[in-house]
Amino acid sequence: LGRFSREYGTGNLTIQAYYDRSIRQAAIFDESRDTGDMEVQYDLELGHRHSIVAGAGYRISADQQGSTASLSFSQDDRVTHRANLFVQDDITLMADKIKLSIGSKLSHNQFTGLEVQPSARLHYQIATNQAAWVSVARAVRTPSRVEDDVTIVSFNPTLPPAGLPTVLDGQRGIGSETMLAYEAGYRIRANKRFTLDVAGFYNQYDNLRSIEPGGVGLHPAILALPFPGAPGPIGAIFHAANDVEGESYGVEISPSFQIKDWWRLTTSYSYLNVDLRGNENSNDTITPREEDQSPDHTISIGSRMDFDNSVDLDLFVRYVDQLDVARANNNQGASIPAYWTLDARIGWQPTPGMEVSLAGQSLFDYRRPEFAPTFASVESFEIEHSVLAMLTYRF
Repeated sequence: LGRFSREYGTGNLTIQAYYDRSIRQAAIFDESRDTGDMEVQYDLELGHRHSIVAGAGYRISADQQGSTASLSFSQDDRVTHRANLFVQDDITLMADKIKLSIGSKLSHNQFTGLEVQPSARLHYQIATNQAAWVSVARAVRTPSRVEDDVTIVSFNPTLPPAGLPTVLDGQRGIGSETMLAYEAGYRIRANKRFTLDVAGFYNQYDNLRSIEPGGVGLHPAILALPFPGAPGPIGAIFHAANDVEGESYGVEISPSFQIKDWWRLTTSYSYLNVDLRGNENSNDTITPREEDQSPDHTISIGSRMDFDNSVDLDLFVRYVDQLDVARANNNQGASIPAYWTLDARIGWQPTPGMEVSLAGQSLFDYRRPEFAPTFASVESFEIEHSVLAMLTYRF
């Protein structure tokens, strides 16, 4: 990773580039990948009213896949390219009480071509201790190498027709998933010890990835990997498409308390509702049920205490509502129950620049599941306890 930064007049130029090589070896497939990325950004102040950020980026990624009978690609080696341009202008209006931010990102990829992602945000400083904001933005998720040319063979007894292996084929020409996001928020600092943030959102989704049934028949991948107990080399064949749509909405309430000068408490409650459905072209009964893979209610409580003797103690408690993953699996298996979890960290600075810390994660449960698969019959892993000791020295 390399970064260069230099001031030019009232602006600042930053150039960043990196190279990354990763190697993955797993039971279902092997992969090695080389990625190069460069981004140029220019920040410019135009008087008191305009603060402009503009730039461009380019990424190239070359991979080599080691396919197996259960997961293979139509091309074992592939090079992908991605380029983008972006600009944003923060405009100060009406005696510094209103700030309007408008901008857009234009990106080009070899799967879907040109994608445009505009955004606008209006921030109003009601008083010195109160502010409100609204925003609207369009975002896309471009297809991956997997959705474009993968073939996955699995045996999932929860999928109809029962007793047959399933094959999922990627789809050349699959499009990007799109989201139109609306947000609004309000913040008040009632006094020097209490702050309240309230935010709501509504998202519209279109062209979401779907898994469409293609009937029952022979497939070369099944011929290469017969499943014990299956009635011959016949399987249920599925393909990727863009035929699911939906929306989500929710609210987040975040009170913050400065109980003492040395003790700060931050809390948050969020509610989320997700509604997915297939459009008129879809016969997908799998993807819409994944709306139950997101919790409806989440609560977090964070405590930070900085003692005079160079000791600080951080506690973070989180509650996550149950996930009805049994519905997402044709009412097979058990849902993931709601759970509480605790993360804790204690740090000590014996001298300036040196810190010794001890942290623990997931301390309430020895281990717990946090998700369950739907289409592919893969094993779910559980989150276990973890403890980390760290010595940091800054000079």
